[in-house]
Amino acid sequence: MTLIQRSCSSPTSTELLLLLHNFTKTTETGFEIKEIALIETWASPPGILRLISLSLSQMIVARPKINTLLSIGIFIALCFGISGYMLSLILESGRTVWYQYALVIVPGPLALGLLTKTLLGYKRVEIGKNRIGIQFPLRFKKVSFTLKEVKQWTEQKVKTAGGTFKELVILFDNGKKLTLSLQEHTNYLDAVKYLRKKCARKYIER
Repeated sequence: MTLIQRSCSSPTSTELLLLLHNFTKTTETGFEIKEIALIETWASPPGILRLISLSLSQMIVARPKINTLLSIGIFIALCFGISGYMLSLILESGRTVWYQYALVIVPGPLALGLLTKTLLGYKRVEIGKNRIGIQFPLRFKKVSFTLKEVKQWTEQKVKTAGGTFKELVILFDNGKKLTLSLQEHTNYLDAVKYLRKKCARKYIER
């Protein structure tokens, strides 16, 4: 709960809007502010304006990183480009060799499958207020779990040439599984920290 007091005479509507704007601006953080309730109370002159923020919850939002999506997009465009170029050579030339057919058949469907998987699998995860919400914008689907529905969770670590690959795996009571990775998703460390604080007993060492 945050309390701001300001001694003043009865403010005009314009002054009150300015105070509200400054108040909400100072409360913004790297997370998302979900609810703000304002209570205005006045005493005899000089009055005291009190702005009390209630339920100022910070939600951890994890989504695919822009660099990850950009890399996938470049690879898909490259595959479509190779497939399209080879198809044009086959149609224009009377003579073809086997690898030209291979470069048409393999990259095209591969790029199409990866594009479909990326679009349908794009998810936005909200963690906070003892809940985990998963939203799939392109599938118009949203599911939500309470922390009590978390069966177990773990953090898998694999050492690679470029560093350590970390992946958060959350298993729910209904058998559904949520995975987030340090390299591919935002706010990964905040999500792990939150689970260690709220679901420490359900952590499985790997």
